[in-house]
Amino acid sequence: MLTRIIMLNVTVFLIVLLANIFVRGFAGPEGYNTFLQFFMMSDDWWHNLTHPWVFFSYMFLHEGFWHLFWNMVVLYWFGNIVGDFLGDRVVLPTYLLSGLAGAAIYFFVANMPIPWMIGGYMLGASAAVNGFMMLAASKFPDYQVRLILIGPVRIKYVVAVFLIIDLIAISNNSNTGGHLAHIGGAAMGWFIVYLWSHQNVDLIGRTNGILDNITNFFKSLMGEKSKQGPTVRIDYQRPKSKKRPTKSRQSTPPPTASGQSHQEKLDTILDKIKVSGYDNLTAEEKDFLYHASKK
Repeated sequence: MLTRIIMLNVTVFLIVLLANIFVRGFAGPEGYNTFLQFFMMSDDWWHNLTHPWVFFSYMFLHEGFWHLFWNMVVLYWFGNIVGDFLGDRVVLPTYLLSGLAGAAIYFFVANMPIPWMIGGYMLGASAAVNGFMMLAASKFPDYQVRLILIGPVRIKYVVAVFLIIDLIAISNNSNTGGHLAHIGGAAMGWFIVYLWSHQNVDLIGRTNGILDNITNFFKSLMGEKSKQGPTVRIDYQRPKSKKRPTKSRQSTPPPTASGQSHQEKLDTILDKIKVSGYDNLTAEEKDFLYHASKK
């Protein structure tokens, strides 16, 4: 899913490049700006009301190469952390919810009577990316990442630096609307973890349910039957072979209490991580995986 999101952002960027060439060539700069604003989030409620798709399209839209590049690099870093530990099902809801939160904060503050210079339109995946950053820092604060020229640093400090930069930019009135959206996306990442940890509310699961209903609705329009059961596909499979290599009796681990061999139980746990993430393992399964990793 993370790869699909990155590919979609790159594809939209290439379309914008082509539009910059052809639309600007035929309709001039004003025509190109009108084309771009058709997909951008605005501080004008009438524009957003008559273009409801902008709440989602803006978070996949980039105009500058470096804007796209750094957003996708940071998304790749933190998206992999979130996906590896919590499962692939978390990725798309986090992206969408954080992007929507960023849009809401931008629109709310832009319509307040304050002397901040906030642009009339907004685009970019930064709010969604900040959601991944804060979710990772809130859920795994002591997870270490290795930075060039610095070495291993705990993820909570990396994210703190990003947020401080946003606050400094807001105080200097530099791209205030964009940095406010960053704060909104980060707030959503924290809120997701807070609901999980303190309220036992799975906002990710509820969002996935809505997305599944939308998908099934469009499938029904096309005459396809909706599939029941889990929507996550298990990609990991233990290779099958007709003959197993012979092992000495001493080298084969004893069967577990459930009757499974050591390797079978290990494969079952790996399958479970692939589907629902490491955090959904039981204490016994985590302990088994820990000891298995030491062999």
